[in-house]
Formats: sequence, C-alpha cells, structure tokens
Amino acid sequence: MKIKKVIDESLSSDLIKSIHGNISHAFITTDTDGLITSINNKAQEILGYEESELVGKETPAIFHDLDEVTLRAKEYSNKLNKPIEPGFETFICHSVANLKNEFRWTYIHKDGTKFPVMLSISQIKNKHNEVIGYLGIAQDLTDQQKLEDQLIQKNKALEIAQSISRMGSWSFDVSDGVIIWSKEMYNIFPEKIEDGEPDYEKHKSTIHPDDHELWSTTVAKCIEDGKPYLMRFRTHNINDKSSVVWVEARGRGEFSNGKVISLSGTCQDVTELVNKEEELERKAVALARAEKVKAEFLANMSHEIRTPMNGIIGMLDVLKDTNLDEKQKEILETISVSSDSLLFLLSDILDLSKIEANAIEIEKKSFNINKLLNGVCFLMSPKAAMNGSKIENSSVDSKDVWMIGDESRVRQILMNFVSNAVKFTKDGVIDVGFSIEEQDNKEFIKLCVKDSGVGIKESQKHKVFKAFQQADSSITRQYGGTGLGLSISSKLATLMNGNIYFSSEFGHGSSFCLELDFIKGKPIKSNLLNFEFDKSIGKKYPHKILLAEDNIINQKVTTSNLEKFGYSCDVVSNGLEVLKKIYEVGIDYYSIILMDVKEQGDL
Repeated sequence: MKIKKVIDESLSSDLIKSIHGNISHAFITTDTDGLITSINNKAQEILGYEESELVGKETPAIFHDLDEVTLRAKEYSNKLNKPIEPGFETFICHSVANLKNEFRWTYIHKDGTKFPVMLSISQIKNKHNEVIGYLGIAQDLTDQQKLEDQLIQKNKALEIAQSISRMGSWSFDVSDGVIIWSKEMYNIFPEKIEDGEPDYEKHKSTIHPDDHELWSTTVAKCIEDGKPYLMRFRTHNINDKSSVVWVEARGRGEFSNGKVISLSGTCQDVTELVNKEEELERKAVALARAEKVKAEFLANMSHEIRTPMNGIIGMLDVLKDTNLDEKQKEILETISVSSDSLLFLLSDILDLSKIEANAIEIEKKSFNINKLLNGVCFLMSPKAAMNGSKIENSSVDSKDVWMIGDESRVRQILMNFVSNAVKFTKDGVIDVGFSIEEQDNKEFIKLCVKDSGVGIKESQKHKVFKAFQQADSSITRQYGGTGLGLSISSKLATLMNGNIYFSSEFGHGSSFCLELDFIKGKPIKSNLLNFEFDKSIGKKYPHKILLAEDNIINQKVTTSNLEKFGYSCDVVSNGLEVLKKIYEVGIDYYSIILMDVKEQGDL
C-alpha cells in the first residue's frame, strides 16, 4: 500500500509539473505573506523574469502598477466596507471574503513595458483546510487589448462619419421588439440617449402625423417580405415639436428559416437637402416664369422692331419704282443698304436672345442640299462680284442629295459663312461645297465654305465664336459687322447636334465647316410654277381685296405693292373689323382677305 501511495504521489506530482510547465496561462503561487513560491514557464515568458529572480525573494508587487494597486485598495474598501491596505491584501481580499476574485490588472514586464492581464486569485489549502498560500492564474490580454483598441477606434471613426453625414444606424428585433440605435440616431430623433434604447411605440409617436401611414405601412411591409425600402418622413427636434426634421430612411429584413427575424438600416437627417431642393424648385418655377416673360418680351420686340424696319425697306422698294434722278437714286441706294444692314443686325440680336431663352425649335424636314447651296451661291454672288470675287459650288456630289434637317437654319449658317468670306475676300475665289463621309458606321455631312481672303491671326482665333467680338478690333472699322454671326451659327449647330470648326492661315484665307448627322431624306416635288409677275395682272384677274393690318406703315407698304400689279384694296385694323366689313358688304364681296397672323409666343 505504501509503495502504491508513493507511486500515485509521484504520478500526481509529475502531472502537476507537466500542466504547470506547458499551460498557456501564467501560474504564480505565494505564501500567506505574499512571498512568491513558484512561477511557471508562461509567467517567466510574459514577465521577463527568471524563476531564480522571484521565488523566495519578491512579492507580486514587483510586476504590478502600484498606482493601480492604491486605487483598487480604495475601491475594494468601499465595496467590502472595511479598510484594505494597498499591497498584497488588495490582491487577496476577495478570496478571503469567499468572493469571486477575477479582475483585470496591469502587469509590468522586466523592461518596464505594461500590458493587461485577466488575473484570477484563489486560496491554496492543505488537507486540514488551512490556507497555506495563494494561486494567481493570469491570462495575457495584449492581443485582445489590441483588438479592443482597434474596435474602439473603428467605432469612434464610425461615430465621426455618422456625425458628419448626419446618418445613424439601427436594428429592430421582430420577435421581442428590441431596438438598438447608434449614437447619431439620438441626434436625429427627439429621444435622449440616457433613457436607453427606444421603445417602438414611443418612437412611432415622434413621426409627423401626416407621415404616420407611410412610415407604418413601409415598416410593416418590410417585416412581411424583408425587401429593401427607401422613404422620407418628418419628425421634430427634441426641444421644439413645431420644428420639422426631414429623415431619409433605408432598411431591409434579415431572414432565418425563410422568416424575417429582424430589420436593420440607416436614418439620415436630410433637412438641409430637402430645404435646398425646395429652394431650387422655387427658383426653377421663378426662372420658368421669367423665361416665359422673356420669351413674350422677345416675341413683342421681334414684332415691334421688325415691323417698322420692314415698313422702311418696303417703302424704299416702292420709292425705287418712281421717277428719280441719279443723285436721288444714289441716296436711296445708301439708305437701302443701311436698312438691310440694320435689319440683319436686329435679326442677329433677336436670334441670339431666342437661343439663350431656349425659344428656338429645330425642324426636321426633307430638303435638297444641292438646291440649298446653289441658292446661297446665287444670292451672294452679286456681293462677291462687288469685291472682284466669285463664288463656286465645288461639291463632290453633283446629283441631288436629300437629307432630313432644318433647312432654314442650315441656310442661315451657310449664309453667314459666305457673307464673312465675301467680306474678307477681294479679287479671290470662294468655294462652297459639301461631302458625305462615314465614321464609326455612321454617316455625317460636311458643308464647307473656303475663301482666299485675309485669314485670321493665330493670336485671335480663340475669339472667333464669341458673341460681339471680332478677331481684331480693326476689322470692325474696316469691314463692319458685330461678330454675332459665328456665335449664333455655333449655337445653332449645337442645337442641331452638330458642330462648327474652322482653319485659317493669316494672309492665305480661311475655311469654315458645319458637320451634321446625315439622315437621308425623300425627294419632294415643288408645286411652285416658274413665272414672272405681270404688272397688268390686276386687269387680267380682277379681285376685291380686303387688308387687315393695324400698322399704318405696313398698310402703306402692302397697298403700294398691290398697286404695282393693278390692284386696290380696302383696309381695316383687325379681325373684328373684317367681320363687320363682310357683314356690311356681303360674304361674297371679297375674293381675297389678307390678314396679319401672329401666334402667341411666336418669335
């Protein structure tokens, strides 16, 4: 029996030594006075001390933070309601009181480095149940502390991000109704963080009454199907129930066994955004109203300006058919040229205003490119001849080519190109032409006007498409013009989804091109007959004519032109007077009624 007892004690001792030497926790034993009696390998590793430096020589105070021990002594004194001396008694007081003695402490490595441990202290008793010492088991929390610090930093960064974006996060447990909020949620909704997690019904009561149904229906649907949602609703500030706080909420369900068990999402204070949106909407309405007023003003201006100018030009044409001497004809020609220039300028200004007011509509009709170019060349050739220049149609394709687009705007751009070329080219040649090219499986048409004129200096090229600017101030003095034409042409090209570009060498001419998407059109037969007006047509084909025109000058221009062909007419001011006149003379009396038709908003 004695031999068996010795063997059992030997095995038990070896087992304890094996555990003591290989366990991952630090083991430290002391006697009842606190003197260290043993430490295991792990304790030596984490503390940096050899066994011989501690056992029988030191107490645990050598690797403890004494300030921490002092603070704990005060804390434990209050807790246990008896004085606890800072020192070994601080470590064992809970064990002596038969209380759980497991707390977080700070250890100090031999090199002075501090690190956290979880320390559990228990009594060591002999077979007579007498306390003969104490066992401390410490777990190094350095790695855990790093993770905790990282988590704290991440949570802090998340709080800062949520605070900056005014966006909080939340979760809602469907089964027990528990709601968990991030810190920022308490800054958005009228609830205090010190009151704890919010109550579902209490939170619901903070929603604006007009948004109750939206909020309840949206949340209920998500609880049912778990699908993501996005909604906006209103709440109020914690200190002012009359205030309005706009919240944009996103959420979705989390599933378990095919059933929604929780919701989670975010809430963001978008009050500032909503206020800006409302302000932008008010500005947009005001701008639309202003644009409408501007468009109406331009319509009136277009009518009011062009009417007297057309009257002047019309009366000049009438005056040309009268008996004039050479001096009078010269004066009349000067007035006529000046009137045409002024009308051209007014038209440019009004066109520019219409473009800026988005009041121009681009037509999409089939037209003949060759015919358009020939017409431009025909109209501008007399002016070119005055400068000793000639205009040639150098198009590659001489056959009729039809395309879909806005013929009048294309003509306007080309007329501007040719007008500039004529202005700046003396005793030269102006080529007008077009070509159809393909790029990236897409056809586009290129219409170009090339001249052999003065060209543009390199330093002035950036001004070409700017409104009210000539490439050089001397050009205005020498050649005239306002610099509006190319600016308008560029804007018109953009409206037609095209573009304008140019190349020029000073002293050797310029080339201006318009590129547009080519959409092939269908030929259109013209119903117009080629004939010259017969000034005796009024006698051959007599008509009773009634003219409705409120402008006196226009009345004179129209009646004078009719008289050229042998017609006379009755004149009234408006449509109501037309009806009165017809009522007086009978419905069959007039065979032709000429009326000034102006649509509302027409520019």
